[in-house]
Amino acid sequence: MASNEMGAGGVAPAESSAAQDGLACACGATFQGQAKFCPSCGSARQDARSRCETSQSDFSKKRHSAVNDIITVERVEVREPFILEKALAELVGTFMLVFTVGVAVASPAGDAAYAIGLMLGIQIYCFGSISGAMFNPAVTLAVLISGRDKISLRDAGIYVASQLLGGLLAGFISFGATQRSFCFDYEQLGDDYDQEPNFGKSLILEVVYTMALCMTVLTTGTSNDCPNQYFGFAIGLTVTGGAVASGGFDQGSFNPAVTLGMNMANYANSNSERNPSAEAWLLYLLAPLLGSVLAAGIYRGTRGNEYEAFKNGATPRIQAKHTE
Repeated sequence: MASNEMGAGGVAPAESSAAQDGLACACGATFQGQAKFCPSCGSARQDARSRCETSQSDFSKKRHSAVNDIITVERVEVREPFILEKALAELVGTFMLVFTVGVAVASPAGDAAYAIGLMLGIQIYCFGSISGAMFNPAVTLAVLISGRDKISLRDAGIYVASQLLGGLLAGFISFGATQRSFCFDYEQLGDDYDQEPNFGKSLILEVVYTMALCMTVLTTGTSNDCPNQYFGFAIGLTVTGGAVASGGFDQGSFNPAVTLGMNMANYANSNSERNPSAEAWLLYLLAPLLGSVLAAGIYRGTRGNEYEAFKNGATPRIQAKHTE
């Protein structure tokens, strides 16, 4: 706290020290001389000093654990979202993604890849500041094992449970809305595209494009490149690009929550011609997880400078939202 006693020049000693320090406001501007207010946003110098001192001592302990804090900058400081709020955001966002998958694939329009990518990007913008907008157990795993305390093991487990529940609800409701269903089974490609079913082909495509998705999330949503305004756009287009590229060779799940929701809804359809084999379940549930592990490894291998900064307790030049 600054002292209430005034110095010889009529300036409080703490404030004089602040002027000498070249104190930076949370908005990024620098206080000029002994100015009491920020020339850019009008914040009081004492408020800025309090935020600065708190962030220097507590940021690495309090704020690195929440990935949602580094993809957006709040206009007003607010409390950290409760875990139930984060879980609801993950459930609703995953629901919208999987529901769109079910409806778009059932639609005769044939634009499923574009609809899915657009919906994913929009939902990321909706819930990014609440939960980090992962909507995918593979993405959650990638963020967890990438380290830097972006998400705790407990929160990751809650996220995955919420995503799987959202996927299940979406699968059944999309089936109810369209009266059509499908399942993820690599053998189905032989029927649809008149080619020999190939487990290895689908395995490679699921791993590679899930890896691409997770690398995009790690880079645009958790790295030193944040905050930015393109993260949702980049992530959504990565899914669209993967789906378009692999179409005809693989069904393109890239997400265990999507696989679970669509496959379980297909079991409920008495008119379905095929249900997934045990091998297909393993492929579309586990291959994305392998892709997420590879993405985290590549991220660690290419972002060593960020891990060094985190280890040394560096604080961000652009402060995200902070709560006491």
